[in-house]
Amino acid sequence: SHSHFSPRDKGSEVPSESLNFLHLRHTAALFVLIAHSFALSGKMPTDVLAAFPALEGIAPLGVTIFFIISGYLVTKSWTQEPSWIVFARKRFLRIYPAFVTCLIFCICVGSVFTNLKQDAYWQSSEVMHYFIKNMLLQNYPPLPGVFEGNPFKSVVNGSLWTIPIEVSCYIGVLMLGISGLLKSKRRSMVCLVAALLWVVFWGQNINIFGATVQSAALPTYYAAFIFGAIFFQLKEWLSPSMLLSGCLLVVAWFIPSNNFTHFLGIAALGYFVVNLAQWMGHR
Repeated sequence: SHSHFSPRDKGSEVPSESLNFLHLRHTAALFVLIAHSFALSGKMPTDVLAAFPALEGIAPLGVTIFFIISGYLVTKSWTQEPSWIVFARKRFLRIYPAFVTCLIFCICVGSVFTNLKQDAYWQSSEVMHYFIKNMLLQNYPPLPGVFEGNPFKSVVNGSLWTIPIEVSCYIGVLMLGISGLLKSKRRSMVCLVAALLWVVFWGQNINIFGATVQSAALPTYYAAFIFGAIFFQLKEWLSPSMLLSGCLLVVAWFIPSNNFTHFLGIAALGYFVVNLAQWMGHR
């Protein structure tokens, strides 16, 4: 996936907060890695899933944690340096250098695994489409002749599909920042709650880059980012409590799932993740 903060950001009230979030992101990345390894091999651990059915959702859980942390830290980044130039430069440097490197790496490795001859591979228009369309955040996963026998046919680095969602969230924070709404806690909370309601009911249709995405998952990840931003804005009023946040998370886990309780669960997870990062900083 992707990194959303710099440990060198100024003004952190908890000096180790960014580092703690990094540790949590590593854990979330492990969730995604484990789940994707089963999906890509086509060999789901049926016995394990029968014993621990919650593991089936471990990849979406990891991605949701990514977006919660991103919402928290990206909102914090604007608050610390409220300049659209600084913000855009940070977000560009956070995404694109590694993204370009990743795409070039995938293309080069694809040339090793392709079923085509090398000349046919490098002369195929799909190679350039893969690079340009992904650079434009349209999520174009195939490379010519690569992984055609996989369960997810011809998908090369499918995890990149969340980057257009992430950048869309950056644009949302940028718009709130430029409008001055993030200067006031009250006004920013009104806007964030309004944005939350918008994505809950219409989030499946928010796809500003026209990317190939899993539309059904969009409301979840947009909401996770917004909850992260909300918890950053509320950090002065919410007393950190691992016990309370843990209990809320357990309750949300066992409540029968529907459209309403699903988003309550994301809120409980967000509260838990933020508390956990702060608790780790005081250990």
